[in-house]
Amino acid sequence: AQSLVGATKQDLKRLGLDNPNETINLAKKAALGFLAVKGAVTAAALASSKYAKEIKNSSTLMRLSVEDAQAWASATQTVGIDMEKLGDISKDTSEKIGDFLSTGGGGFQDFADAMQLTAEEANEAAKSFQGLAAPDVLQAMVKQMEDAGVNADQMSHALEGMASDTTLLIPLLKDG
Repeated sequence: AQSLVGATKQDLKRLGLDNPNETINLAKKAALGFLAVKGAVTAAALASSKYAKEIKNSSTLMRLSVEDAQAWASATQTVGIDMEKLGDISKDTSEKIGDFLSTGGGGFQDFADAMQLTAEEANEAAKSFQGLAAPDVLQAMVKQMEDAGVNADQMSHALEGMASDTTLLIPLLKDG
């Protein structure tokens, strides 16, 4: 046992750790490094969990699969719309259609006006959009307005009536 202790002391001396204070300082640094790595891994896991929850919530609001919601979120980031804002736009779009079907007015009326639809035509259009995924609704609205020759200002007004900042999505909605 004595030779083992002697060997260990020689090994520590060779590593420059024969001073107990240096050994303790090295151990403290190693422990701090471990804690820093553990903290970073925990923070990354929490951020990932938060993003997964946000994607799930937004996909529900958009009436899309998680995969399709991620694809839309990736595309909309190119025009300055983040996942949270995209969820808000989707929720507002669905609400405006429901509001129109209940009251005959609201933000969807701006689309009906831009398209010069009669009350009956507007009601039919709203019914055709009801239950669709919000991105599909907005895409159909843009296509119909393009086909009808609606100018850019009217199109912007109609889309903003559905949800704030929806005009930013026009390039994506035109391209499908």
